[in-house]
Amino acid sequence: MMNESFSIPDEKSRQESVKNLQQVQKQLDLFGLEIEEVLGIANAEILRQRRKRLENSVNS
Repeated sequence: MMNESFSIPDEKSRQESVKNLQQVQKQLDLFGLEIEEVLGIANAEILRQRRKRLENSVNS
């Protein structure tokens, strides 16, 4: 049985929590975009290597 009491934080605390959560969301969005960029760079490098190997096999 739980006897813990729950109280709703005051308006200022709620606003600060929302602001912090919004900031965290922006940071997560930025991190996600950075990951996508790194994956794009890696994919571009893989494609470049595949193209180079194919060019080498065509020219040999």
